[in-house]
Amino acid sequence: MTRKIDMNRPPKTSEEPNDLEAERAVLGSVLLNPEVIGAVLEWTAPGEFYQPAHRFAFEAMVAMAREQRPIDLVTLGGYLRDRSDLEAVGGMPAIVGFSSSVATAANAGEYAKAVHEKFRLRETRQVARRILASTESSRDAEATVREAQQAILDLTPRTKGRIVPASVWAIQHRQLLDQRANSNAAPNLDCGIFAVDDPAFLRREELVLCAARPAMGKSAFCENVATGVAKRNNRVLMIQAEMSQQAHGDRITAAEATINTRTLEQPSVPRRLPDSPDPRPMTSDEWLRADRALRAVAELPFDLWVGTDLSIFDIRTTVMGQHRVTPYTLIVVDYLQLIQGDKESGREREVAMVAQGLKMLAKETGACVLALSALNRALEQRSDRRPMMSDIRESGSIEFTCDTITFLYRDSVYNDGADPEEAELIFGKYRFGQIGYARMRFQAAYQKFSDPT
Repeated sequence: MTRKIDMNRPPKTSEEPNDLEAERAVLGSVLLNPEVIGAVLEWTAPGEFYQPAHRFAFEAMVAMAREQRPIDLVTLGGYLRDRSDLEAVGGMPAIVGFSSSVATAANAGEYAKAVHEKFRLRETRQVARRILASTESSRDAEATVREAQQAILDLTPRTKGRIVPASVWAIQHRQLLDQRANSNAAPNLDCGIFAVDDPAFLRREELVLCAARPAMGKSAFCENVATGVAKRNNRVLMIQAEMSQQAHGDRITAAEATINTRTLEQPSVPRRLPDSPDPRPMTSDEWLRADRALRAVAELPFDLWVGTDLSIFDIRTTVMGQHRVTPYTLIVVDYLQLIQGDKESGREREVAMVAQGLKMLAKETGACVLALSALNRALEQRSDRRPMMSDIRESGSIEFTCDTITFLYRDSVYNDGADPEEAELIFGKYRFGQIGYARMRFQAAYQKFSDPT
C-alpha cells in the first residue's frame, strides 16, 4: 500500500521541537558513507524522526544495512520503489536532496544526536501534558506524585537499547577494539588494594554489591576504595545515607594519616591508646599528618553527598544532572537498604526497585556503581558465619540485578582467638572470574583496609 504524505505540512503541530536539517543531514551522511549507520544507530532510530518522509527513508536504510545491501542514491530509490514508498519519501528529487545536504559524513553521529535530543524534548512535552491532565482528574495526591516521578524517570537517557543487526554491532565492536588499543583507559578501576584490583571487580557500567554484617567495616572499606580510585584521577561520588559528614571526614583522615579515630573525635582529651601506655591528647606530629592528609584529599576529584530519606528518584535525577557537568567514574552508595523506593509495593519489592534504579544509573552514566548492603541475622546462627547469597537482606531480585556481589568478613568479630587484622573479601557472584575470596589487612584503629603484610 502506497503511503502518501503532504511534504509541505509538518506531521503534528509546528510548535513541536524538531530539527529537520539534522534529519536530512543524517540521511545525507548515510548516502555519502553507509558505514556511518552504526554511529547513527548509537544515537537515534527511525521512530525518532519528526518528519514522516525522513522516517520512511531511514527505515529503508536500516533495512538495507540489515540485509547487507549497498546504500546509495540508486539502490535506495529502487528499494523504496519496490515497496511503493518512494512517493511517500518525496520521490527521487527528495533523495537527491538528502545527499546534497551535507559535504561530509564525518559528523553523522552529531547529527543523529541532535535528532535524538529533539525527540526527547517531544517526549518530555507529552509527559508534561499527561502529568498536568492527571492533576486535574485525580483525587489521590500521593499516587499522582508517584506516577509523575515514574514518568519523569522514564525520560532519563534511554537504556532499553535498540535491535541492531550483526552487520552493524559487529563493526561497531571492531571499532571499539581499535579505540581500546589506542587508549590507556581500562574497563576496570584500580584503588590500590590488590584484593580489589587483581580480580578487577570494579568495572564501568556495572552494579557491584558489597554486603556485610555490622562491625565488619563495610563503610570503611568503601571509603578506602573510593579514595584510592580518586587518587588515580577518576571522579568519584560517595552518597552517604548512614553517616554524617563529620564521621566521614574522621574516617578518611584516620585512614590517610594513620591516626586513631578516637583521637580525632576529641583531639584535646588525653586517651590511653594501644601505641601509648600513658593517656595523651593528639600530638604535634599527628596534627601535622592530619593537615597534610586533608590537604591532599582536598585536591582529589572526590564528591560527597550526605543525605537522609534519599529516594532512588532523588539519586538518579541529581546524579544525572551533575554527571552531565562533571562525569563520574565511580559512584558509591552507603547503603542500599537506606534508599527509598515505592513503599506501597512491599519492602522486598521496594529494595529490588532501588537496586534496579542503581543498575540503570550505572548504564546511564557509564560509571561503576558500588552499593553497600546489609545482611540478615540468620547467618549468625551457623557455625561458619561467612556470608552467602541468601543472607542478603530483602534479597529478592538483588542477586540477579547486580553484576558482581561480594561479602566482607572478619572472623575476629565472632572469634576472640582470630587475628583482628585479617579480613576477607568473598566473591559470591563474579561474571569475569572464579568465585572465592581474597585476603586483606584491616587496621580498626585507623579504619583502613590494605594488602596483607
